[in-house]
Amino acid sequence: MISLVFALVLASGSRFFAIIYGVSGETLKMTTLVILAYAFILPFKTFNLHTVNGILRSGGDTKFALAMDLGGVWFIGLPMALFARDVLHLPLIGVVMFLLFEEIIKTAVGFFRVRSGKWINRVIE
Repeated sequence: MISLVFALVLASGSRFFAIIYGVSGETLKMTTLVILAYAFILPFKTFNLHTVNGILRSGGDTKFALAMDLGGVWFIGLPMALFARDVLHLPLIGVVMFLLFEEIIKTAVGFFRVRSGKWINRVIE
């Protein structure tokens, strides 16, 4: 819930945050759009941080957590960003959205992993 509030703050102040750095024109427009994209993805990213770093790793499911972190970047995010840039020829905001889509996929995978209970391991004797 807190990440939703911060996402709304980030989205509502996206133009202001971009102006702080003294950019103008097309750069201001692109920066504002990228900040809006990150505001949209913030709740998913926060859920993933809690799921991977908090629940899965503390439950001893470190291999799955590693697979989620590495797989998300190298098998989902980066290939999708390259696809958006090289094949679809999207502008920066399109590439960023494709890159950030990994967080949505990781949210679904992490949610089902936590619900399955397979992450619970005896970590001390």
